[in-house]
Amino acid sequence: MKRTAVFVLVLFGILFAGAGAFSQSPDTVWQFVGQLEAGEPATYRNLTVVPVYFRQAKPAEDASYLTLDQALEEGVLEIREKDGGDVPWVVVSNRSDKRIFIMGGEILSGCKQDRIVARDVLIAPYRKRLLLPVYCVEAGRWHHVSGQFKSEKNLGTYTMRGAAQSSSGNNQSKIWNKVAESNRRMGVSSDTEAYQDAFRTEEVAKLVSDVEQKFKDLPLLENDTVGVVIGLGDRIIGFDIFSDPDLFQELWPKIIRACVLAMVGYQQETTLSGNRAEQLLNALQWMHYGQRRGVDLGFEYSGDLNELSVSSLVYRDTVLHLSAAAHDETSERSF
Repeated sequence: MKRTAVFVLVLFGILFAGAGAFSQSPDTVWQFVGQLEAGEPATYRNLTVVPVYFRQAKPAEDASYLTLDQALEEGVLEIREKDGGDVPWVVVSNRSDKRIFIMGGEILSGCKQDRIVARDVLIAPYRKRLLLPVYCVEAGRWHHVSGQFKSEKNLGTYTMRGAAQSSSGNNQSKIWNKVAESNRRMGVSSDTEAYQDAFRTEEVAKLVSDVEQKFKDLPLLENDTVGVVIGLGDRIIGFDIFSDPDLFQELWPKIIRACVLAMVGYQQETTLSGNRAEQLLNALQWMHYGQRRGVDLGFEYSGDLNELSVSSLVYRDTVLHLSAAAHDETSERSF
């Protein structure tokens, strides 16, 4: 091979690796899932939470990244409207030397309308003006209330997240329908049809407090608790699993708060067994995953498992986050 060709290939490899693009197959996801096991379920009314652990002690991950809330609190993350207002996108800039993880489904409030983040994203240090895909979750407002977005410390429900993560990228009307359905179940009348308004009602605030009290110690059961499988009645409606127990613990309050909205109006009082969660983890080792580049760093692997949309963000051969969301919480089929 000519020297120039070798040089080009080496240079390409360096650039490719520098972008955090080491993983080009789902092997990393399959191996990650093979290390997981389900714990004993905990229940409150029709909600079941099954903790997920590593089968063996795992070396500590490089935690040189911040969550959305941590980055905003430290003043190193800026989130603004794109070109004065463009519904499917917001513009983010990282002013720190750390990577920032924003979880798909997190709610951004302010600017011209509240948004839900469409996909997991790991933002590179000092990244400027990255376009982040989002959907609107406040259909009745289109005027500025702030110059920058802030975090409401909430997630969308699993079905909202599933619709937002769809590769089609044109599910805005479906997202609005999910918001309207959620508010209707809550008995919430919102002038701007905002998803966030449900959390401001007395009934939801009381239920959130009760659920948080019931499950508040779950992330502390074991040092290697890395996630949860969530059941509503006897159905699995989603899961969130991380490589870093600290990251799970940081995001756990948002996960459980979003589950509260799914509980209301769901009549089935049966509960999910730990065996079902274990079967799900086993099935994840055999499913097919499609691949695409991440919004910034890493690769995303995704696919469907019965009525669950599964998605994973992988960076440098590490699964940062593996999640799934039900297509429909009231569907007759489930895993």
